[in-house]
Amino acid sequence: MQFLNLIPNELFSSCKQMGRISLTDDGILCDWSACGFSVHVKAALAVLDFAPYHAEQPVYIAVYVDGVKQIHALGGDCTRIVVPMTEGSHTLTVLRLSEGAVPLYCTGLRLACADTSGEPALLPPPAGKSRRIVFFGDSITCGFGNTGETTSPYLTSEQDPTEAYAWRCAALLGADAELVSISGQGIVRDCGGNTGIPIPTFFGWQSRHLQTAHAYPDDADIVVINAGTNDCGGGVTYEEFSAGAKAFLHDLRAHYPRAKLVWCYGLMGLYYDGVLRALETELVGTEDAFTYLPVAPIAWERGEVGAVGHPSVEGDVRGAAELAAALYRML
Repeated sequence: MQFLNLIPNELFSSCKQMGRISLTDDGILCDWSACGFSVHVKAALAVLDFAPYHAEQPVYIAVYVDGVKQIHALGGDCTRIVVPMTEGSHTLTVLRLSEGAVPLYCTGLRLACADTSGEPALLPPPAGKSRRIVFFGDSITCGFGNTGETTSPYLTSEQDPTEAYAWRCAALLGADAELVSISGQGIVRDCGGNTGIPIPTFFGWQSRHLQTAHAYPDDADIVVINAGTNDCGGGVTYEEFSAGAKAFLHDLRAHYPRAKLVWCYGLMGLYYDGVLRALETELVGTEDAFTYLPVAPIAWERGEVGAVGHPSVEGDVRGAAELAAALYRML
């Protein structure tokens, strides 16, 4: 079997980027939830290679072949994913599912045909969708614990951002999604009351690990913020949260001048509901105007709580439907 070996820069230049990924000397860096790449290939076998991944729990990867999802675990010296396919042309999409500060590097892709007379090939990349939504948030956007039970501790195997509200919402609207989110973080302070890495800081990073600056292409139709849950846990006052949210909205407008700004909040509690309603009214008619969309807490609905008090897939499905309905009217 003859292989076509693609090194990271060849792969990077011929892929559709999914979320914020980076080309580095170590490979294609994927360190945000649901980030990765999509390629068109001619092959009957694909082999994805990664750098060793060392963490307490494995990192889970979703591989889609023509839209059909497989989930694979990588950890330690397990660095390879083998993907058999039928002979012909396919769309291969690779996404990081479980989050974490540990970087994940794809170091190459190998393609082969089953027919010895066939020649594997990397074809022109898939086209982007006509709409693009950027989501900034915390564990809710990351899909923390959404496939787990209410009694489960946090396991990387039970986190799937492609099942969470943001990714589902974009799919309902036929849009590409870019997720920039870190569990436990807030607008002012994290869930432990510490400064942590506030969302208004990391929203500007291309890479979570390297903290490199993002280029901000002005191609987002809508920017969605889902934040406040951790500020509540961290003891942030109404006044502090209002000031932090107002400043963040101003920064977002500077970087996304044509996008509609939407603040979605409530799946894990509505502590700052009044603050956001007041801020929405205050900013009407200004450059920083935004739409506030409150969503009923998962605790009010049966079967919507997953692991560690976070939304289950059922909660994410409802949240996605409510958000998509509101965004549809704005597009």
